[in-house]
Amino acid sequence: KFLTNALNKEPISKYEEIDLLGYIASCAMKTENYYGVIECVDNVLDKFDNPQSIESVVIKSRKLKALNEIGNFGEVVNLAENEIIPVIESTLANKSSKYKLISEEEVFETWIYTLFALVKALTRQGNDRAFKVINELFKILEANEIHDKQFFCNLQLELALANTIKGNVNMSNKILNDIFEIYQNSDVINSLVVSRLNLISLLNNC
Repeated sequence: KFLTNALNKEPISKYEEIDLLGYIASCAMKTENYYGVIECVDNVLDKFDNPQSIESVVIKSRKLKALNEIGNFGEVVNLAENEIIPVIESTLANKSSKYKLISEEEVFETWIYTLFALVKALTRQGNDRAFKVINELFKILEANEIHDKQFFCNLQLELALANTIKGNVNMSNKILNDIFEIYQNSDVINSLVVSRLNLISLLNNC
């Protein structure tokens, strides 16, 4: 309520309004108000003159998790493949690009985040392209020496689910066993991971 009221006060600069909307979107995500997240992101995007700027595209990517959560997988695929990833990859490839509001590191992280959101959407659609994007993500992580165990685990869970949905139950079970053996003595196996392990295992036994 405080942040919403702040938006209605004058004067307020465009960048201050963007910051406030960002905070509201974060609060909406934490309370699982996914439609609120989407509304906030769209309001922020309206403040940008160039919808194809890297800053605008990075903000647009913040809709992806909310869209996945409400089951709008088609829009996730469309946004990721046609509007977000091409701009990010072009920016990362062009080392002379100037970043006005965000860092190159944030652009890279958004790339990884967007690819993972795309994986989730494609997997739940039963789209075989999920395997290609998962493989691409593993290669990116290896090439950049990224050793985020939690992210690796989550990506392996997506690979297991993709195999389950395609009927490759034996492969899915192997991946689940590998996850448990690799991470069983670490904090990677949190309650969310356990619930997903159990769900995929249950689907494999149906």
